Amino acid sequence: MNDVKETFNQHDHLPIILSPYGYSTYRGN
Repeated sequence: MNDVKETFNQHDHLPIILSPYGYSTYRGN
Protein backbone atom coordinates (compact mmCIF):
# COMPACT_ATOMS: atom_id res chain seq x y z
CA MET A 1 0.00 0.00 0.00
CA ASN A 2 3.08 2.21 0.11
CA ASP A 3 2.84 2.74 -3.63
CA VAL A 4 -0.72 3.99 -3.25
CA LYS A 5 0.23 6.35 -0.44
CA GLU A 6 2.93 7.91 -2.60
CA THR A 7 0.37 8.58 -5.32
CA PHE A 8 -1.91 10.25 -2.78
CA ASN A 9 0.84 12.72 -1.95
CA GLN A 10 1.28 13.54 -5.64
CA HIS A 11 -2.43 13.96 -6.30
CA ASP A 12 -3.22 15.18 -2.78
CA HIS A 13 -6.74 13.68 -2.82
CA LEU A 14 -8.17 13.09 0.65
CA PRO A 15 -11.45 11.47 -0.51
CA ILE A 16 -9.55 8.96 -2.62
CA ILE A 17 -7.27 8.05 0.29
CA LEU A 18 -10.32 7.14 2.35
CA SER A 19 -11.45 4.64 -0.28
CA PRO A 20 -8.94 2.41 -2.10
CA TYR A 21 -11.61 1.61 -4.71
CA GLY A 22 -12.26 5.27 -5.34
CA TYR A 23 -8.54 5.77 -5.93
CA SER A 24 -8.56 3.16 -8.68
CA THR A 25 -11.65 4.73 -10.24
CA TYR A 26 -10.12 8.21 -10.12
CA ARG A 27 -6.97 7.02 -11.85
CA GLY A 28 -8.99 5.24 -14.52
CA ASN A 29 -11.14 8.32 -15.04
